[in-house]
Amino acid sequence: PPPRARAARCAAPGKALLALLVLAAIAHGASCGALWCVRPPRLRGADLRALTRLRSAPPAAPLPSHDTPRPPPDAPPLLIPRVIHQTFRSLEALPPPAVALMATWRARNPGWAARFWSDDECATFVETEFPEYRDAYHALPKDVERADFFRYLVILRHGGVYADVDTECRAPLDTWLLPADALVVGWENEFPSAARAAGRRYVRKRQVLQWVFAGAPGHPALRAVCDHVAAHARAVLSPSPNFDTLERTGPGAFTDAVLAAADAHPPSAAAGGDAWRVRVLPKAVLGAHPRGLDGVSPDDARVAVLHHYLGTWK
Repeated sequence: PPPRARAARCAAPGKALLALLVLAAIAHGASCGALWCVRPPRLRGADLRALTRLRSAPPAAPLPSHDTPRPPPDAPPLLIPRVIHQTFRSLEALPPPAVALMATWRARNPGWAARFWSDDECATFVETEFPEYRDAYHALPKDVERADFFRYLVILRHGGVYADVDTECRAPLDTWLLPADALVVGWENEFPSAARAAGRRYVRKRQVLQWVFAGAPGHPALRAVCDHVAAHARAVLSPSPNFDTLERTGPGAFTDAVLAAADAHPPSAAAGGDAWRVRVLPKAVLGAHPRGLDGVSPDDARVAVLHHYLGTWK
């Protein structure tokens, strides 16, 4: 055969093999992500429903018996209620890797209750529990901003631990929450200048994360950040749409409220009867990156919670 035909015939198997490799890579990325892989369990609809606890019960209503915290008899009482709150668009919309990660919170904290909130339940919660924030909640321009607002509101009302659905619990909550804790957060990152922080897409030189935090009901830092959100629901705080969100409802707003409260209610004040003490944990405890960025390995023994970044809000 002519040289061109021979070359085409020889190249055909290689092209077929390349096509198969590309399809395999796409399938892996769809199920595991490009840089991480969480092996989800095979769950049926009933298993998904079993992962949810309390469906927006009014604050005064008792939890169903299977949702009542059951700490060990020797566990000390906490100011922070033993309840884990998580939220997503709906139960059915949860991606399988998130279901697997949510299961780590239940597996490592059998004495804690857990509550799942859909977007519809979040809206109902705001309508009934915080009518003063209703207009601001609906005025926020992005769904992610409403999700930010809800996490502050639900801990302000009920207390407990808020955790994004793509976070993994590595250490039982009772091993790093103390009886006198009223608000526990973690450092996300620190930079020598605001310009360096902005270059990495942070809005504070020293920034507190809000993909997981724990608080007692009524904490003044949570009320302060909620008031900030309500006051700026229709404001433009940055020409950058992403930075605008970070300042209105995200880590910028949360960092400012938390650090102001930490200054007013340091851990040392608990001995003097201050019930609102704030404790900020090192980056390694709650702020490690799954790829080991900024010198903290995800395998560090200090890691209590690992954020897997399954999706993006931007």
